[in-house]
Amino acid sequence: MRGKLILIAVLVQVLILGWMAGEREWIVRTAPTVWLRTAPVDPRDLFRGDYVTLGYEISTIPAAKFGPALKQLIAEQDDKAVGYRHSYECEIVLYVTLKVDPATGLASVAFADLTPPAAGVFIKGRVRRYNQTATAITRVSYGIDAYYIQQGRGSEFERRNPAGLADGTQAPMEMRVAIGHNGTAVLTGHRWRSLGMTSQNEAEH
Repeated sequence: MRGKLILIAVLVQVLILGWMAGEREWIVRTAPTVWLRTAPVDPRDLFRGDYVTLGYEISTIPAAKFGPALKQLIAEQDDKAVGYRHSYECEIVLYVTLKVDPATGLASVAFADLTPPAAGVFIKGRVRRYNQTATAITRVSYGIDAYYIQQGRGSEFERRNPAGLADGTQAPMEMRVAIGHNGTAVLTGHRWRSLGMTSQNEAEH
């Protein structure tokens, strides 16, 4: 009996992992894509190759973009005493509606609240409540914070100096992101920008 339970537990985990992988692949193949402005902040060398940790512009949401439910939650948290610290540190889910520039595909924050919008492109994020204040929310995570690249190219991303640019020149970096109907985001590539123009160094993930 115990062996059957263990087998069932293993099968359930395999099915969950398979479903997650299938969902991401479906999003990559069918979902609309946007570009998000970012900066590589932490190149690392792993056995499977280089990756960079990314910091996105949309990871900081100013108070002017808060929806009604989000404003109320933050106001309630500000009123809590120190004894409620354990609740204050809980993670919450945000739904961030994006405003997309039709010319460049670059997206920015239009609106953020605790429930998905009725229409428009939105991305689902998570944040710890201690990263919320009356003026802004910071360090929102969208599950796309690590980007794997070819081994040996970590320094290029750290310096923000892609091939073809003069030494010492830094180019803004933008990530191409496919976003599913429920707000789940999947990285699919990157590009560098210089003087407002897209660099030829655009790559698939």
